[in-house]
Amino acid sequence: TYINPIIEKYTGLKIEEFLNKPINNMKIQESDVNFFKSVLDEVTKTLVKTKSEMVFPTQEGNKIMDVSAIPEFYENGDIESVLFVCHDITESRKREELIVKKNKSIKDSINYAYYIQSSLMPTERDLQTCWPNSFMFYKPKDIVSGDYPLLYQHDDNIYIGAMDCTGHGVPGALLSFVGY
Repeated sequence: TYINPIIEKYTGLKIEEFLNKPINNMKIQESDVNFFKSVLDEVTKTLVKTKSEMVFPTQEGNKIMDVSAIPEFYENGDIESVLFVCHDITESRKREELIVKKNKSIKDSINYAYYIQSSLMPTERDLQTCWPNSFMFYKPKDIVSGDYPLLYQHDDNIYIGAMDCTGHGVPGALLSFVGY
């Protein structure tokens, strides 16, 4: 009984070509017809609202659509119709993908910094060379840390320290290099 006028912009078809037409007679791609039919089947069987996503081809290119199918009932509880509500979420998906990509790049950089920082630190094996029955517990709050162990041996003197630079994560790790 109603269709948003944006359908004309998306498909190039007039609203009248959609209203009061069986879904099989709509002039949209068969895969899209099959999508809507499967959602319609699910809603009429379960009688509950469903939510899904689809890629919808438009004259402007593919759009990612958030599709809600909402059953509407007669007073006696029988299903009267199913309301389809579609929202274009293409831009928000693009932003999400960009954020994921940037986060991965940042995390990869921090992980590489961890390997650099670890190469400077003494290991438990180094400590046990000086004191055979000793152990070292080092667990940074973040991947890299401003806290670091120090072990230095010169002649008969052994210097050991638990160093603490101000800050956590990347800022603290940068200061740990200065401290080292």
